[in-house]
Amino acid sequence: MAAGGGTRMKSDLPKPLHEICGAPMVEHVLRAVAPSCDRACVVADEGARDAMARALRGAGGRVEFAIQGAGGYGTGYAAMCASEFAARGDAALVTAGDIPLLRPETIGRLYEAVEGGADAAMLTVRVPDPTGYGRIARDPATGDVIGIVEQKDCDEGQRRIDEVNVSVFCFRVESLLWALPKLTAENAAGEYYLTDVVALFARSGRRIVAILSEDAAEGMGVNDRAQLAAAAREMRRRINAAHMRAGVTLIDPETAYIDVDAEIGRDAVIRPCVAVGRGARIAEGEAVGPFESRRAAREGGEIV
Repeated sequence: MAAGGGTRMKSDLPKPLHEICGAPMVEHVLRAVAPSCDRACVVADEGARDAMARALRGAGGRVEFAIQGAGGYGTGYAAMCASEFAARGDAALVTAGDIPLLRPETIGRLYEAVEGGADAAMLTVRVPDPTGYGRIARDPATGDVIGIVEQKDCDEGQRRIDEVNVSVFCFRVESLLWALPKLTAENAAGEYYLTDVVALFARSGRRIVAILSEDAAEGMGVNDRAQLAAAAREMRRRINAAHMRAGVTLIDPETAYIDVDAEIGRDAVIRPCVAVGRGARIAEGEAVGPFESRRAAREGGEIV
């Protein structure tokens, strides 16, 4: 789902196309889901479709688009717009395009839950400050998930719940298509909430599994430039750790800015204050920096 206006970004660029470590946020999401998904569909506004298509040419795999036009707002409406796409399979992953820190193995756990018989699997995290998140409502007696309460609709007790929704779901398609027509916009925001599907499932006896991630960063959504910078710091930490485990020396990981798809040979040394762009190549044993920037060769605007 990548059709949000992103007004808090204060930008003409669609929010999911703002970059983190050399790739648009929505591409990071597509990378995370790719090992589990045969096909991908991006729900976008009509005016953003072409920009999305251009930005995702290098994402790998075939990306289809569904256009979210007039007629409704919210995550539930976005899912409705992609329902024809979802109907082609048995299970459908639905997630937002501004959650760039998802891990492929976590997505795999959601699919495994649905393949194991659940009607829906949802990702949750625990956060010290749940403000702005939908709270996970559980049955006091059984602990089963019975719904998600959005921030605008929380009462005092629900605001204190620290287990929150991440907007990452895997659904049995038959159950999802049963629920979508039943959604209404009768809430404080006047939007169709995909999260209301959870309550519909609970009331109808359908099985819902909540997968709690131990890494709260996976649930980090991006709504403004400060959150964009915070997500980029975490992504850089992951990228740098992977290179160091592969035999690259980073003298000061805090000042090594390495983008996705950079190739760095074993025993290379990255000195302080170095930037390595997407697709750049550094040979085995090569020392770079300090205060140096490496970029990939380009031809016709494309990385080669």
